[in-house]
Amino acid sequence: MARRMKKKASSLHIKGSVGLIALFFAGLLVAGAFGDLSPITVSTSTFASTTSDSSATTTDPTPTSTAPTTTSTTDTTQTTTAPASTVASTFTPTISSDQGDYPPGSTVTLTGAGWGPGESVHVVVNDTIGQTWSFAGDAIADVGGGFTLEVVLPDYFVSNYDVKATGAAGEIATASFTDAIQTTTTVASDTNPSALGQAVTFTATVTCSRTCAFTNAQSVDFTDGANASCNNGTLLGSVSGTNFTGTGDSRQAAFSTSSLTAGTHTIRACFNGGGANPTAGSSTSDPALSQMVNARATTSLAVNPASGTYGDTTTVSATLTANGNGVSGKTISFTLNGTAVCGGATGVTCPTTNASGIATLSNVSLSGINAATYPAGTNSGVAASFTADSGFAGSNGSNSLTVNKRAITVTAAANSKTYDATTSAAATPTITSGSLAGSETANFTESYDSK
Repeated sequence: MARRMKKKASSLHIKGSVGLIALFFAGLLVAGAFGDLSPITVSTSTFASTTSDSSATTTDPTPTSTAPTTTSTTDTTQTTTAPASTVASTFTPTISSDQGDYPPGSTVTLTGAGWGPGESVHVVVNDTIGQTWSFAGDAIADVGGGFTLEVVLPDYFVSNYDVKATGAAGEIATASFTDAIQTTTTVASDTNPSALGQAVTFTATVTCSRTCAFTNAQSVDFTDGANASCNNGTLLGSVSGTNFTGTGDSRQAAFSTSSLTAGTHTIRACFNGGGANPTAGSSTSDPALSQMVNARATTSLAVNPASGTYGDTTTVSATLTANGNGVSGKTISFTLNGTAVCGGATGVTCPTTNASGIATLSNVSLSGINAATYPAGTNSGVAASFTADSGFAGSNGSNSLTVNKRAITVTAAANSKTYDATTSAAATPTITSGSLAGSETANFTESYDSK
């Protein structure tokens, strides 16, 4: 029994010796007794969260800034969904920004792709003009080799920026973006509310926050229903920089449309700027303009028949109604057999409707229209039309036109002749009742037969 206990004690002694040796070996590693050693990679299927430090440093602001020399550090937590690894891969890594240009003070989202799963990537962003600001941060690629990293740009100067991402395995990816002059964009409507089918002109005004430059390559998009980033809407039209108006640090772009449907429309003007300092940067009108388009009321135009005597004048009239009620103050155009009798080159002002919706035009000449009855039609009889405006839809109507014959009485001249088997000279009769029309002249004679 005593011998068993002694053997057990010996076994415990051996295990303790191994532990002491392991601790001694670890101490040598920490002390660097073995010199430089290659990193050891441990493969594991356990996913973990790692925390990395990122910092943005300003050493000396540009002359246009009054900001003091500052250094700011932000702790950024990156969560990985892949095993930790530093083994170089055959992937082709990339780094990119979510936009090509940003206003000062914006948040830039950098996106990495094609890196090794779980690989640590060191990202550096530098301003390339004043070289007074930089950002450094680290990210861990996820199982798909991707990561995102946010960078807040300084808001007291503008610059161009280079991005360099370096993986733990030594691979490098680069990108760049610009930080143009900050702008504000507003949009206004010349008619609001407007009517269905009515032309509306939208004018965008882009203003820089400081001295800036505009280029012909820039443009303004006018959208309906887009969000604050000018996405997910309908493009109504675009105006290029060559058609901008204005001078100095502000420009205007105008766009007209008559295609808006009835209802409320959310209109935004999206200025596509950007480029190297001092180019005007992109901006969007926010809040959006609410454009109301009213549906026009349907109208009906009832035309009265017209009549008169050949060569004389007549009176034409029509009644404009909407929903059974007379519409006042609207101009009505008239034609006889398709020929305009007011407006345009006629020199005659077309009438407007009264409180009952009736428009009347008197002393309309029937000259040149032969005696007859002309049926209703676009180019026949008397026709009228109302052109749509902001509140009412257009309408047309027609009715018959009757031109009566002109009555005259002709009296033969008194004359006598002796029966001698010859014909006497002609005598001229006279019109004793009625008159000829206009400048018409009589062309008739009387004569006496030889018997």
